Amino acid sequence: MKWNEKNKVLIPYRKCRVKTCFFLTGFTLVELLIAISITAIIMGITYACYFNTVRTTEQCRETLKPYKIASILFSKINEDIRGCYNSQNKHQPFLGRENSLKFVSTHSLGLSKSNKYGLHRIEYFALPQGDKRFNICRKEDGVKFCMGGYFKSLQFSYYDGHKWVKKWDSNWRGRLPQGVKVNISIEGKDNQFQTFSSLFVIPCAP
Repeated sequence: MKWNEKNKVLIPYRKCRVKTCFFLTGFTLVELLIAISITAIIMGITYACYFNTVRTTEQCRETLKPYKIASILFSKINEDIRGCYNSQNKHQPFLGRENSLKFVSTHSLGLSKSNKYGLHRIEYFALPQGDKRFNICRKEDGVKFCMGGYFKSLQFSYYDGHKWVKKWDSNWRGRLPQGVKVNISIEGKDNQFQTFSSLFVIPCAP
């Protein structure tokens, strides 16, 4: 040990190979305080950045939630309508109302077994959940699947080649509509509702 007259501390040392020099080791109290202060500042900045990132991610997720729900719903409707079939069975017409839609399609989600012709009876409708909210449900051959009570409204309209109408019955009109337009209102961030709209063309329509 060597007495350091300047700092009034004992400092351990070991002799170098050269007899005239000493290798001093150890930290002073001031150096330790500086190191702890720098570490605390870095940890504070890291902590703030991390939680700001988490908060921003949650806000983005809430903002994008209605868009994701609308995208999933429109994708399913598009797949079903692209497989729409003009059934000659009068008991299974294309039956469109303002808030519901029934038709026969070759597309399936695998919820039920298809008949021998590979056809399925598809239905979309709004199911009230209270507090002016709805479940939007898809029924395939009697098997129901609902998307949750995020919706305020569901509206269908049908294009006859000249104008949009609110109802369609293929038994009465003798054919399928050329297109179907769907409007939905979905609950988003801060209980605000956003409206989405999409147009679907029926390939086999005249």
